[in-house]
Amino acid sequence: MRIDDSVGKVEEGSSKVAEAGKTMDEILDSVKRVTNNREPFSRNHPAAMIFNFSSSFPLSGR
Repeated sequence: MRIDDSVGKVEEGSSKVAEAGKTMDEILDSVKRVTNNREPFSRNHPAAMIFNFSSSFPLSGR
């Protein structure tokens, strides 16, 4: 019976690992969507525009 118990525990653990992997894939997909959705906004954000403008005219001595 100990072998049967071990097999059952291994199968249960394998199932949990597969479920965790699926959850991690979902999290990564969500992060990628948020990143892709924010990119156009951050590019057009006033602070980014000021940085891009000022970097076009470097200060002397830098």
